[in-house]
Amino acid sequence: MTTLHKRLSLCLGWFKDENHTRILLGLLVAALLLRLAAVLIIPMDYRFRQDAVRYTSLAQQLLNQEPYGLEPGVPDALVPPGYPLFIAGIWALTWQSLMAVRLAQALLGVIAVWMTFLIGRESFSSRVGLLGAFILAVYPVWIIWPALFLTEALFTVLVLAFALYLVRSTRAYSAKHAVGCGVAFSLALLTREALYGLPVVLPFACWWARRLWRDTWRCLLLFAVAVLLVLSPWLIRNYITFGHVFFTEGSAYTQYRVLGSGYLSPHMQEVVNNPSAGKSPEYNERYGLTGDMVRVKRLFTEPTTYLRQLGNRLVEYWLHPNGLESLPDNLAIRGTYVALHVILVILACVGIVSGLKRREAATGSLVLLLGYATGLALFFGPPNPRYNLPFLPFVFSFAASGALRLARGLVHGFRNRARRSAG
Repeated sequence: MTTLHKRLSLCLGWFKDENHTRILLGLLVAALLLRLAAVLIIPMDYRFRQDAVRYTSLAQQLLNQEPYGLEPGVPDALVPPGYPLFIAGIWALTWQSLMAVRLAQALLGVIAVWMTFLIGRESFSSRVGLLGAFILAVYPVWIIWPALFLTEALFTVLVLAFALYLVRSTRAYSAKHAVGCGVAFSLALLTREALYGLPVVLPFACWWARRLWRDTWRCLLLFAVAVLLVLSPWLIRNYITFGHVFFTEGSAYTQYRVLGSGYLSPHMQEVVNNPSAGKSPEYNERYGLTGDMVRVKRLFTEPTTYLRQLGNRLVEYWLHPNGLESLPDNLAIRGTYVALHVILVILACVGIVSGLKRREAATGSLVLLLGYATGLALFFGPPNPRYNLPFLPFVFSFAASGALRLARGLVHGFRNRARRSAG
């Protein structure tokens, strides 16, 4: 055997069933230690601006039982209440300790690693689950992210819970899984409105998994009931406060852009009147104005500009997970960072194509989530690299699947070659 063959065989052999529990426990401990080190070492004011200030201010309003809104005393529905409630709940128990919030988010980071393992195991195999969890455990961005007062730490765990229940629901009908899927989806939506339109395409996941339509409609009905029950307090609050039934001002604005009618808050009316506000001319030229990409007719009237802006959005969203501006201005560091992520994306594509060819039930659900997130960034919002962080665990799972498939292919190739040589 060649040296490469021996090393690949050794690596694959390490993932034997009897080692899975020990490896997983080691990954969880390592993930916890890395995240604890980050939250204890990183200064408390690191990137404490804009959104972080908003979330903590809203949490303070909830504790003081003041009107919920970005301007003191003026209620609004710009920010869903999930993450401010999370902070307020921790503050109520810890005398408003910011460090307590960081520690709780470090634990959420470990839970995310564990849930990535579960999704990889139930979607593909335990080996894929372990390798995907390993990538998330040591991924630099996710090591430092619990130190930031941003929604991703909480939102990612809820998205993973939703995906796990969705995968289980597409395999076999279960009322428990359908309700769990609805509750996790609702809590994720209350944390960030990114999944707002996803239920429209959920029937596709059931169709891909070859579920009976009778079971599909039962699952969707239970899902819808759970969603309405969890979201109803927030929806009722908005109706009482503003006289309209809507989820957030941003989701209502998206509906207005797509349908041409609906509720527009005063804040969103300003966005309609001045779509280029808040962005530099260079940014608007590179990525397009708000709503530009929805006007697909530009593909025929301005094909070069439209495709260029669409390509820029795709590159920015998937090849720069945390934005290169966060890295040292060093070509080697930035080049290595981008190159490693490109490799992950390529391996993920290998795993996706392989799963689609086999029509694996879980692949359809996870690709649905990735496709939805990508479409949202390309057509309905700014291509902020931060917004794809909650969906990276699915990329890691697919990358792990692709890497292991390639490794097994190489091992089998070496063995066949050795047999032919011996014969």
